[in-house]
Amino acid sequence: MEAVKDVTETVTVDLGALLDAGDDAMVILEAGDPRLVAHRAVLVDRSHVLAAMYAHDTLETSTGVVRIADVGGPVLRQLVSYLYTLQAPQLPGTAPQLLAAADKYGVLGLKAECERQVAAQLTVETAVATAVLTVRHSCSDLRRATIEFIKAHTHEVMATQGWADAMLHRPKDLIEVSRLLCDPPPKSSTGQLPALPSSGTLAEKICSGGALLSVRLLRHNWAAPTAGAHGCPHPALTSRGGVASSRGR
Repeated sequence: MEAVKDVTETVTVDLGALLDAGDDAMVILEAGDPRLVAHRAVLVDRSHVLAAMYAHDTLETSTGVVRIADVGGPVLRQLVSYLYTLQAPQLPGTAPQLLAAADKYGVLGLKAECERQVAAQLTVETAVATAVLTVRHSCSDLRRATIEFIKAHTHEVMATQGWADAMLHRPKDLIEVSRLLCDPPPKSSTGQLPALPSSGTLAEKICSGGALLSVRLLRHNWAAPTAGAHGCPHPALTSRGGVASSRGR
Protein backbone atom coordinates (compact mmCIF):
# COMPACT_ATOMS: atom_id res chain seq x y z
CA MET A 1 0.00 0.00 0.00
CA GLU A 2 1.35 3.40 -0.93
CA ALA A 3 1.91 5.88 1.88
CA VAL A 4 0.37 8.69 -0.16
CA LYS A 5 -2.91 8.52 -2.04
CA ASP A 6 -3.23 9.43 -5.69
CA VAL A 7 -4.85 12.71 -6.69
CA THR A 8 -6.07 12.77 -10.29
CA GLU A 9 -6.27 16.03 -12.21
CA THR A 10 -7.69 16.47 -15.68
CA VAL A 11 -7.14 19.03 -18.40
CA THR A 12 -10.08 21.40 -18.59
CA VAL A 13 -8.50 24.50 -20.11
CA ASP A 14 -8.35 24.70 -23.91
CA LEU A 15 -4.63 25.11 -24.42
CA GLY A 16 -5.09 25.51 -28.16
CA ALA A 17 -7.13 28.68 -27.61
CA LEU A 18 -4.15 30.23 -25.85
CA LEU A 19 -2.35 30.55 -29.17
CA ASP A 20 -4.62 33.44 -30.12
CA ALA A 21 -4.70 35.03 -26.67
CA GLY A 22 -3.65 38.66 -26.48
CA ASP A 23 -1.01 40.22 -24.27
CA ASP A 24 -3.61 41.03 -21.62
CA ALA A 25 -4.04 37.28 -21.11
CA MET A 26 -0.46 36.99 -19.87
CA VAL A 27 0.72 37.24 -16.28
CA ILE A 28 4.18 37.92 -14.90
CA LEU A 29 5.20 35.77 -11.94
CA GLU A 30 7.99 37.10 -9.75
CA ALA A 31 10.02 35.20 -7.17
CA GLY A 32 12.86 37.57 -6.42
CA ASP A 33 14.95 38.13 -9.53
CA PRO A 34 13.46 35.36 -11.72
CA ARG A 35 10.41 36.46 -13.73
CA LEU A 36 8.19 34.01 -15.57
CA VAL A 37 5.45 34.82 -18.06
CA ALA A 38 2.41 32.55 -17.98
CA HIS A 39 -1.14 32.44 -19.33
CA ARG A 40 -3.68 33.62 -16.81
CA ALA A 41 -6.18 30.99 -17.99
CA VAL A 42 -3.76 28.19 -17.09
CA LEU A 43 -3.04 29.59 -13.64
CA VAL A 44 -6.73 30.08 -12.87
CA ASP A 45 -7.67 26.62 -14.13
CA ARG A 46 -5.00 24.78 -12.18
CA SER A 47 -4.89 26.71 -8.89
CA HIS A 48 -8.01 27.62 -6.93
CA VAL A 49 -5.90 30.06 -4.89
CA LEU A 50 -4.86 32.00 -7.98
CA ALA A 51 -8.40 31.71 -9.34
CA ALA A 52 -9.73 33.38 -6.18
CA MET A 53 -7.11 36.10 -6.54
CA TYR A 54 -8.27 36.95 -10.06
CA ALA A 55 -11.93 36.76 -9.15
CA HIS A 56 -11.60 40.00 -7.18
CA ASP A 57 -10.28 43.48 -7.79
CA THR A 58 -6.77 42.89 -6.49
CA LEU A 59 -3.42 44.49 -7.19
CA GLU A 60 -2.43 41.40 -9.18
CA THR A 61 -5.51 41.76 -11.36
CA SER A 62 -4.80 45.39 -12.21
CA THR A 63 -1.03 45.12 -12.73
CA GLY A 64 -0.75 41.63 -14.19
CA VAL A 65 2.16 40.92 -11.84
CA VAL A 66 1.99 38.20 -9.19
CA ARG A 67 4.71 38.21 -6.56
CA ILE A 68 5.31 34.70 -5.28
CA ALA A 69 6.70 35.01 -1.76
CA ASP A 70 8.73 32.29 -0.03
CA VAL A 71 9.30 30.38 -3.29
CA GLY A 72 12.68 30.26 -4.99
CA GLY A 73 13.14 30.72 -8.72
CA PRO A 74 13.83 27.04 -9.58
CA VAL A 75 10.85 25.90 -7.49
CA LEU A 76 8.59 28.48 -9.14
CA ARG A 77 9.62 27.21 -12.58
CA GLN A 78 8.81 23.63 -11.55
CA LEU A 79 5.44 24.77 -10.18
CA VAL A 80 4.52 26.59 -13.38
CA SER A 81 5.74 23.67 -15.48
CA TYR A 82 3.35 21.38 -13.62
CA LEU A 83 0.46 23.83 -14.12
CA TYR A 84 0.96 23.51 -17.87
CA THR A 85 1.81 19.83 -18.20
CA LEU A 86 0.38 18.11 -15.08
CA GLN A 87 3.68 16.23 -15.01
CA ALA A 88 5.54 16.44 -11.70
CA PRO A 89 9.32 16.90 -11.96
CA GLN A 90 11.36 13.99 -10.61
CA LEU A 91 13.71 16.10 -8.52
CA PRO A 92 13.76 14.70 -4.99
CA GLY A 93 16.15 17.43 -3.80
CA THR A 94 13.52 20.14 -4.22
CA ALA A 95 10.46 18.00 -3.39
CA PRO A 96 9.98 19.48 0.14
CA GLN A 97 10.06 23.07 -1.15
CA LEU A 98 7.82 22.22 -4.10
CA LEU A 99 5.39 20.47 -1.76
CA ALA A 100 5.14 23.64 0.34
CA ALA A 101 4.51 25.75 -2.77
CA ALA A 102 1.90 23.31 -4.09
CA ASP A 103 0.09 23.39 -0.76
CA LYS A 104 0.18 27.19 -0.62
CA TYR A 105 -1.39 27.54 -4.06
CA GLY A 106 -3.78 24.61 -3.82
CA VAL A 107 -2.22 22.37 -6.48
CA LEU A 108 -3.27 19.06 -4.95
CA GLY A 109 -1.97 16.69 -7.62
CA LEU A 110 1.53 18.14 -7.42
CA LYS A 111 1.40 18.11 -3.63
CA ALA A 112 0.52 14.40 -3.60
CA GLU A 113 3.37 13.57 -5.98
CA CYS A 114 5.82 15.56 -3.87
CA GLU A 115 4.64 13.66 -0.79
CA ARG A 116 5.51 10.41 -2.55
CA GLN A 117 8.97 11.68 -3.45
CA VAL A 118 9.62 12.90 0.10
CA ALA A 119 8.42 9.58 1.55
CA ALA A 120 10.76 7.67 -0.77
CA GLN A 121 13.82 9.48 0.59
CA LEU A 122 12.85 9.27 4.26
CA THR A 123 15.90 8.57 6.45
CA VAL A 124 16.96 9.05 10.06
CA GLU A 125 18.57 12.36 9.09
CA THR A 126 15.54 13.71 7.19
CA ALA A 127 12.80 12.33 9.46
CA VAL A 128 12.36 15.34 11.75
CA ALA A 129 12.34 17.89 8.93
CA THR A 130 9.81 15.73 7.10
CA ALA A 131 7.61 15.44 10.19
CA VAL A 132 7.66 19.21 10.65
CA LEU A 133 6.82 19.64 6.96
CA THR A 134 3.79 17.36 7.32
CA VAL A 135 2.55 19.30 10.34
CA ARG A 136 2.90 22.68 8.65
CA HIS A 137 1.26 21.59 5.38
CA SER A 138 -1.38 19.08 6.50
CA CYS A 139 0.06 16.03 4.75
CA SER A 140 -1.95 13.35 6.54
CA ASP A 141 -0.66 10.30 4.64
CA LEU A 142 2.98 11.38 4.68
CA ARG A 143 2.65 12.39 8.33
CA ARG A 144 1.38 8.95 9.26
CA ALA A 145 4.26 7.24 7.43
CA THR A 146 6.84 9.60 8.94
CA ILE A 147 5.59 9.20 12.50
CA GLU A 148 5.70 5.41 12.14
CA PHE A 149 9.26 5.69 10.83
CA ILE A 150 10.33 7.86 13.78
CA LYS A 151 8.68 5.45 16.24
CA ALA A 152 10.84 2.68 14.78
CA HIS A 153 14.03 4.77 15.01
CA THR A 154 13.29 7.06 17.95
CA HIS A 155 16.70 7.19 19.62
CA GLU A 156 18.58 7.62 16.34
CA VAL A 157 16.28 10.40 15.14
CA MET A 158 16.43 12.32 18.42
CA ALA A 159 20.24 12.25 18.26
CA THR A 160 20.39 13.99 14.87
CA GLN A 161 21.24 17.60 14.17
CA GLY A 162 17.82 17.90 12.56
CA TRP A 163 16.14 17.33 15.92
CA ALA A 164 18.29 20.04 17.54
CA ASP A 165 17.57 22.43 14.67
CA ALA A 166 13.83 21.81 14.99
CA MET A 167 13.99 22.61 18.72
CA LEU A 168 15.67 25.93 17.96
CA HIS A 169 13.71 27.03 14.91
CA ARG A 170 10.40 25.10 14.94
CA PRO A 171 9.58 24.47 18.62
CA LYS A 172 5.80 24.62 18.19
CA ASP A 173 5.89 22.16 15.31
CA LEU A 174 8.21 19.83 17.24
CA ILE A 175 5.82 19.88 20.18
CA GLU A 176 3.08 18.68 17.82
CA VAL A 177 5.39 15.98 16.43
CA SER A 178 6.14 14.84 19.99
CA ARG A 179 2.43 14.74 20.74
CA LEU A 180 1.85 12.52 17.72
CA LEU A 181 4.63 10.19 18.85
CA CYS A 182 3.12 9.67 22.29
CA ASP A 183 -0.25 8.39 23.42
CA PRO A 184 -2.51 11.08 24.96
CA PRO A 185 -2.76 11.19 28.77
CA PRO A 186 -5.34 8.68 30.07
CA LYS A 187 -8.68 10.03 31.27
CA SER A 188 -10.60 9.07 34.35
CA SER A 189 -14.20 7.87 34.30
CA THR A 190 -15.32 11.50 34.64
CA GLY A 191 -13.37 12.48 31.54
CA GLN A 192 -10.89 14.57 33.53
CA LEU A 193 -7.13 14.25 33.43
CA PRO A 194 -5.84 12.30 36.43
CA ALA A 195 -4.36 14.23 39.35
CA LEU A 196 -0.61 14.23 39.72
CA PRO A 197 0.88 12.45 42.72
CA SER A 198 1.64 14.54 45.80
CA SER A 199 5.21 15.22 44.68
CA GLY A 200 3.68 16.54 41.47
CA THR A 201 6.96 17.01 39.63
CA LEU A 202 7.43 14.07 37.28
CA ALA A 203 5.25 12.38 34.67
CA GLU A 204 6.59 9.55 32.54
CA LYS A 205 5.17 8.52 29.22
CA ILE A 206 6.21 5.69 27.00
CA CYS A 207 6.11 6.45 23.26
CA SER A 208 4.97 3.77 20.85
CA GLY A 209 8.45 3.61 19.34
CA GLY A 210 9.87 2.42 22.65
CA ALA A 211 11.51 5.64 23.86
CA LEU A 212 10.95 6.64 27.48
CA LEU A 213 10.35 10.38 27.82
CA SER A 214 10.78 11.65 31.38
CA VAL A 215 8.99 15.00 31.54
CA ARG A 216 9.07 17.17 34.63
CA LEU A 217 5.72 18.97 34.90
CA LEU A 218 4.59 21.63 37.32
CA ARG A 219 0.97 21.41 38.40
CA HIS A 220 -0.13 24.50 36.45
CA ASN A 221 1.44 23.12 33.26
CA TRP A 222 -0.50 19.88 33.67
CA ALA A 223 -3.70 21.87 34.03
CA ALA A 224 -2.88 23.92 30.93
CA PRO A 225 -1.09 21.53 28.53
CA THR A 226 -1.27 24.02 25.64
CA ALA A 227 0.93 26.62 27.33
CA GLY A 228 3.72 25.86 24.90
CA ALA A 229 1.56 27.12 22.03
CA HIS A 230 2.47 30.70 23.01
CA GLY A 231 6.05 30.17 21.99
CA CYS A 232 7.57 28.73 25.17
CA PRO A 233 9.45 25.47 24.59
CA HIS A 234 7.74 22.42 26.01
CA PRO A 235 9.59 20.97 29.03
CA ALA A 236 10.19 17.80 27.03
CA LEU A 237 12.15 19.78 24.45
CA THR A 238 14.58 21.58 26.72
CA SER A 239 17.51 19.32 25.96
CA ARG A 240 18.99 18.00 22.73
CA GLY A 241 17.84 14.50 23.44
CA GLY A 242 14.26 15.65 24.07
CA VAL A 243 14.26 14.75 27.80
CA ALA A 244 14.23 17.42 30.42
CA SER A 245 17.13 17.44 32.83
CA SER A 246 16.37 16.62 36.42
CA ARG A 247 19.37 18.38 37.88
CA GLY A 248 18.77 21.38 40.06
CA ARG A 249 15.03 20.75 40.28
